[in-house]
Amino acid sequence: MKKALLASSAIIAAGVIAAPAMAAEKKAAGPIKLGVGGYFHALGVHSNQDTTAGANLRSFAIAREAEISFAGSTTLDNGITAGVNVQLEAETCGDQIDESYIWFKGSFGEVNIGSENGVGNKSFRGSSVPLSGWVSTWTSNFKLYNNVGANTASSPFRSDVSSDSEKLTYWSPKMGGFQIGASYTWERQELTSSYGAITTDNGATGATTTTLTAPAGGGTVTSATTTAANTGQNSDVWELGATYSGNTGKDGVSYNVSGAYIRSNNEVSTAGTADKRVWALGADVSMAGWKVAGGYGNDNTATSGSNTDRIDWNVGVGYGAGAMSYGVSYSHTEVEAGAAGGADERDHWIAAASYAFGPGISFSAGVEHVSLDDNLNVAANEGDSTGIILGTSLFF
Repeated sequence: MKKALLASSAIIAAGVIAAPAMAAEKKAAGPIKLGVGGYFHALGVHSNQDTTAGANLRSFAIAREAEISFAGSTTLDNGITAGVNVQLEAETCGDQIDESYIWFKGSFGEVNIGSENGVGNKSFRGSSVPLSGWVSTWTSNFKLYNNVGANTASSPFRSDVSSDSEKLTYWSPKMGGFQIGASYTWERQELTSSYGAITTDNGATGATTTTLTAPAGGGTVTSATTTAANTGQNSDVWELGATYSGNTGKDGVSYNVSGAYIRSNNEVSTAGTADKRVWALGADVSMAGWKVAGGYGNDNTATSGSNTDRIDWNVGVGYGAGAMSYGVSYSHTEVEAGAAGGADERDHWIAAASYAFGPGISFSAGVEHVSLDDNLNVAANEGDSTGIILGTSLFF
């Protein structure tokens, strides 16, 4: 797989390098011009949560998330399109530049280089509801309730081992409704130089530290590259994804099916640890404004013991007509607690509706209910939460 990706990159590079020479004979090409886009989600949430052995938590909060994106592309005379995408967080946060990558697209498919979610995150499907801010019982953008004690099933499912780490991604052309993709997030690397130590972390953790000390008399940077092994860290993340879309052609029924597989290497083997393995399957069927969707995911949690997996599944139904859309979704999570230990569990319901005022502007409302159960029935690790959500989304 790695050889295939490298070969694809070489083909693209050869085409891109050759194209300017051909184009120069016709006209001088200008630089890529960037356009501005983005979104702003704002939610008002009132929640009532029963937790901590009977304590009752009531709160109101404003949750928001926004990004401004800068994107542009150009098509060369040989038919290859090259583009760039930079996404700036619209509030102060740890990853001020969320995603930043370049891409090349042609008859060979598409290659992305840079900080972007991999195919494992982008290819699987599941149920969602028409609620502002990508709130969902499946891979949700927001979590609008509190964790409860030591309950390990509190968070929604996310097939996102590599997150936005630097990676190389390839998507095949779509042929007969079928498309495959592969992503590789390289291993943690440490660079040394005659000036001192320069350490960069391109692994799944995303942490970066830099130390640069010039020696007496000066010097130049050398290119010694070594691989660091770190306890508790997985690296060399490979992601495979496949999607298939089609329709029956007679009665307006359309469908989508997806699968994803992610693996990464455990850098230091210790008792109970293992290489990370995640896989997910999903599908949806649409007809006459109705959509039924569901998904299933399994994560071995990078542990080697028996009864230690995380298992997620969800199912939902939605309907849209004109500016209005409605939906309800349910998910169930189990995080196994070891041999004969049972599992922490989460049951999650969302019902929601949305109205589009105009292009790029919507208002939505929903009700969410979450129930958390502990594998040992410890009261401090259990509780229910009910939330009322009002939200708006603006896209520009």
